Amino acid sequence: MPHSGDPADPVSELRARVEALERELARRDARLVEVYGASADEVIERTGRLALLGSLAAGIAHEINGPLGSIVVSSELALMQLDALPDPQRAELRETLQRHLDDARRAGRITRDLLELVRAEPAQRRATELDPVVAGAVERARRLAPGEVELELDPAGEPLLVGLSPGQIELLVLNLLVNASDPEVGARRVRVQTRRDGGAACLRVTDDGRGVPEELRQRIFETLYTTRPGRGTGLGLSLARSIAGAHGGQVLLEPAGAEPGSSFLVRLPLASGAFPGQIA
Repeated sequence: MPHSGDPADPVSELRARVEALERELARRDARLVEVYGASADEVIERTGRLALLGSLAAGIAHEINGPLGSIVVSSELALMQLDALPDPQRAELRETLQRHLDDARRAGRITRDLLELVRAEPAQRRATELDPVVAGAVERARRLAPGEVELELDPAGEPLLVGLSPGQIELLVLNLLVNASDPEVGARRVRVQTRRDGGAACLRVTDDGRGVPEELRQRIFETLYTTRPGRGTGLGLSLARSIAGAHGGQVLLEPAGAEPGSSFLVRLPLASGAFPGQIA
């Protein structure tokens, strides 16, 4: 009869295999934490939440697209009938209607982009200069931000050509700006900066608010997680990260510095160069 220490002992062999499997599982779980910032159980939970989000997005998009279509048709008809009005009123009304029409079409593009995102379908992308897309998001954020919050734009001053879906990237930037401008953040100044960094275009959104508490830094990108129950949806930062990932990039909450506030960094690969990888 073999002893427990005998290499041929089946119990010892089974124990060794179990220990090897446990080490392999631990290694893979550590890899998931490294890549996704979550353990295997957390990834499974997030996957379920994303599936729920996909169903919700499909239903919401269906409900929204009907009214948006009516707005587009009504605005187009009104624009066609403007010539019957006196000249002093015509220009102002035309500008207002055109703005409504542009916003309705943009909202329609956003719902389509959201559906593409949650269905894991590739968005239509083209080589596009990043700064005009960012400027559009900043302009729209100014309409939404509280009056006491100042939004500043510091563009790169050189072409940053990125293969992107303009609607999705604008939504990414808008989500970061709305988050930074929220009254609960306590910011008075939000700054948006774009720069080239090797083969990547970098976009940084900084604010001078209260900053992100250390215990929340690992959770703020989780789908449906919010620090503002009743007001927040828990989708803004999660969606921003998903959009960046779909474009081969990433969104990072940078380490807290000596100055108050928080800083989010977006890296996107330039169309003419390879993405250099994650920031250390």
